[in-house]
Amino acid sequence: MRYDHGGAPQTSIDASVNVNPFGPPAALDAVFACARELAMCYPEIDAGSARQAWADRLDVPRERLLVGNGASELITLAMRALQPRRVVVFEPCYSEYVSAAEAVGAEISRLPLSLDATSWSTPLGEYEPLPSDLLVLGQPNNPTGHLMSPDEIAVLARRGVRVLVDESFLPFLARADEISMVMRETPGVFVVSSLTKIFCVPGLRLGLFVGDAETVRRMSELRDPWSVNGLAAGAAVVLAGEQDYLARTRSWLAEERPRMSRLLADIPGVSVCDGVAPFILAELPDGVSATDLCDSLAARGIGVRDASTFAGFGPRWLRVGVRSAAENAQVAVAIAEHCEVCAR
Repeated sequence: MRYDHGGAPQTSIDASVNVNPFGPPAALDAVFACARELAMCYPEIDAGSARQAWADRLDVPRERLLVGNGASELITLAMRALQPRRVVVFEPCYSEYVSAAEAVGAEISRLPLSLDATSWSTPLGEYEPLPSDLLVLGQPNNPTGHLMSPDEIAVLARRGVRVLVDESFLPFLARADEISMVMRETPGVFVVSSLTKIFCVPGLRLGLFVGDAETVRRMSELRDPWSVNGLAAGAAVVLAGEQDYLARTRSWLAEERPRMSRLLADIPGVSVCDGVAPFILAELPDGVSATDLCDSLAARGIGVRDASTFAGFGPRWLRVGVRSAAENAQVAVAIAEHCEVCAR
């Protein structure tokens, strides 16, 4: 079975998803050990303890922060609370931005990202803002992996454009605190982030939203009570205190991503895009289908993401999550062998 957003649970190496290869932090073991007790009790109705822990961690007032059942829930709630007349996205991008916008009846404006050789950029010059707009951006963007300048985002907000920034992959980067819009407290800018990718707990569904107090209040009123279950809420409190795990993760990505990029670029006919995210976007050689390659690798116990499903991409685009050095080597060899067979 192939999942729209990646995920190949039957494989021994799953590079189709973008979660931390280190696995959950060891500090979560104490929470997991209490799963039975937590399941027998109602959780806090608004994940209040987790909310306070992350407000303290990010140094923002509690009333400006919301803990949610994953970043996707928070994106949907933000759309419902903000009620934009037009939602602007740069494609290719995470498909849930459009799905959430369509659910509130917003007009969708799609602007294609620019690819110059191997570098992606966000063509703001093609964007003509309207007062009712909500611009949604990934920082870094999924699937291209590129970053937009935080200063450019702040300029947009000063022009009256509301901007929802998805920082779900930003915690992987060494410069995360410097780049994050949370630290800038720019009016009109809202930030959503996932805790499940960086801490490798996608099954728990955990995310953060930071915005103005009024928007957070409206989102709280719109969502179902007990949206965050007790196990996830307990884990969120513990994760707010993780620092060494983040430092180790950032050191790993800074070393392993360039190495994996080189392995893929060395495959004849493969074009690898520049980026900073914990995944790599590549275009396969002529005549090699990403769909066929995914099926071939799955038979060998390896999952990669067929990126041809992203808007604007042809059939040869592939996204590969960065894993350990040994796993990356196996993935690269498998891709190279498949391409070699196709070239015969």
